Amino acid sequence: MKVIKVAIVIWVNARREIYLQPRNEKGPLNGFLEFPGGKIEKNESALNTAEREFSEETDFSLSDDAIFTLFKNYTFSYPDRKVTLHVYTLKDSASENQSTQWYPLEYSSKILEANKVIINDLKASLA
Repeated sequence: MKVIKVAIVIWVNARREIYLQPRNEKGPLNGFLEFPGGKIEKNESALNTAEREFSEETDFSLSDDAIFTLFKNYTFSYPDRKVTLHVYTLKDSASENQSTQWYPLEYSSKILEANKVIINDLKASLA
């Protein structure tokens, strides 16, 4: 079975809201909200992927004190593949005002099921 390795970034602001962006693709998942991230390239670390994908997908300028921290790793199985997610949190309060795409942790509409699992774990860790 094919294994896809992915790094994603959870950005939590001071109000305990999370940054989500709409998925842009042709297919049934178009428009669903997700965390910035993408596939880990050959000879690239999960952390480097998280930093690169966040920068590429959001176009935000992070402050010099931005911190990416490994939150947790997850594996989800689907009929045709397994996906391993390396989930990082981002702390960068200086850059929070660049986005209007903040959602409360309780928001659940148009969120992929795998991301709901991650959000629930995040809520528990912030409690």
